[in-house]
Amino acid sequence: MSKRLFLVLIVVALIQGCNKNRKPVQWAANYSFPIAYGSLGISNLIGDSLLTTNTNSSLNVHFKRNLYELNLDSLIDLPDNQITNTFALPFPVGVDFNPGQTFINQPEEQTFDINTVELKEFEIESAVLSYSIRSTIVGEIIYDYTVNSAIDQNGNPFSISVTVPSAQNGIPSEVSGTIQIPQTTWNLQGISGGEVNTLLTTISVKVSNSNTNAVSVSNLDTIFIENEIESISAISAKGFFGQEQIQVGPEIVPLDFLSKFISGSIETGSIDLNLELNNGIGTDFKLLINQLSSIKDNTTIELVHPIIGQIQNINRAFLTGSSVNSSIFSTDINSANSNVNDFVNQLPNSIGYEIGIELNPLGNISGHNDFIFKSNPLKLDVDFITPLSFAANQLTLRDTLTLSIENSNPINNGTLYIETTNGFPLSAELKLHTLNSSYQLLNPGFFPSAIVNSNNIVSEPSFTTHSIDLSEDILNEIKNSKKIILEVVFNTPIGNSPVDFYDHYKIDFKISADFNATVSVP
Repeated sequence: MSKRLFLVLIVVALIQGCNKNRKPVQWAANYSFPIAYGSLGISNLIGDSLLTTNTNSSLNVHFKRNLYELNLDSLIDLPDNQITNTFALPFPVGVDFNPGQTFINQPEEQTFDINTVELKEFEIESAVLSYSIRSTIVGEIIYDYTVNSAIDQNGNPFSISVTVPSAQNGIPSEVSGTIQIPQTTWNLQGISGGEVNTLLTTISVKVSNSNTNAVSVSNLDTIFIENEIESISAISAKGFFGQEQIQVGPEIVPLDFLSKFISGSIETGSIDLNLELNNGIGTDFKLLINQLSSIKDNTTIELVHPIIGQIQNINRAFLTGSSVNSSIFSTDINSANSNVNDFVNQLPNSIGYEIGIELNPLGNISGHNDFIFKSNPLKLDVDFITPLSFAANQLTLRDTLTLSIENSNPINNGTLYIETTNGFPLSAELKLHTLNSSYQLLNPGFFPSAIVNSNNIVSEPSFTTHSIDLSEDILNEIKNSKKIILEVVFNTPIGNSPVDFYDHYKIDFKISADFNATVSVP
């Protein structure tokens, strides 16, 4: 709105004098013309994303915000795992191996360190294998490394093949690098099929076909191999996830959509708020909500409801084929069983919470069949749908607008006229400030509420005209700061009863101006 108000400054600036050697001719000229038209609808106050429309055109507010999420990455930490092998070759005297001949072929069980979690299986989207090999063998060799536990979508294990150069003049050869591990499913049950966190691998070393002669290998030779599996991005996991207790908070979740309301409050009718915990994890939980609070600057209102401070048992999700069937726990919070009206009516700019979660409170009752998928976390959401019906009490909206004002011929003074058609069942005061607040351009500019019928539905808008005198000092400050502050204070008419809002409610405005400027020509 304000940018359009000051378009006249730019228009007047187009009338400029030229720098000539002779003295210019100057005179004062008055300009009068319309500047802008516009509307302020209910979506400008609440936001389109929060509004839904009923069949009678009345509006609802649907608000949903995630408070906490326990996902695969936070539940199961798959750290980098380093696997080191040193081979002192068991040949008392030199043994010759022909090109292509294998002299090491060793399957191994390796422990996959996952802290206290006991996994039978996990699937990854990707990972990185880093390798480093040092050899004292005089002759080029081929190092093959197979992760037998890691099976791709075609049923093949992940493997790499690395060429290791010949040692030279008693100096071992070294080679290192990284390779991407694709999407694979990792079986961690070992050779017996009854283990956990156990990785099957096979190391194989052979003489390269690039050698023209046989390569001699003895017990004086060594091959040092270091592999590290890192940057694991998991898709799913299965096993026993432990009996961990997780404390979350105190945490604060900002409510950005209310950030422009700087003060005031609303009085609503009945509010129904729902706390919903969606458990997509195949694990039982206990949930304890220690605290849930509405925060507005320095004012905090704690939610009072039976769920606060009471342990809730949360059932595990279950599988139907490959589909996850989540366990849903929800509780209704309304004006009859809580202080939710006070909680909401102060228009919080953030929500604070503190919760405790216990995994598998009864132990490993699934027989290592807990499961989790990346796409199905445990989520705690706050959700409510309520009719957009409220009474406003000094509900103050503030915004800072940036102006684009170029250097121009001097504008001596001017008057701005604002005509409004108020279709809201709310009265409003308009305040315009310069950036440092040394000047208040309009205060109060009062717009009376629209007229409502016996059903509290707007039957007739109200019409108002206001004027703003702009001195040379005010114009200079605006030109220097290039910003202006818009502040609107809303109130419900006498009676202060909540009123319903409809999608067609709006404030229309028409802006015109008279300006006096000094015009200079050669």
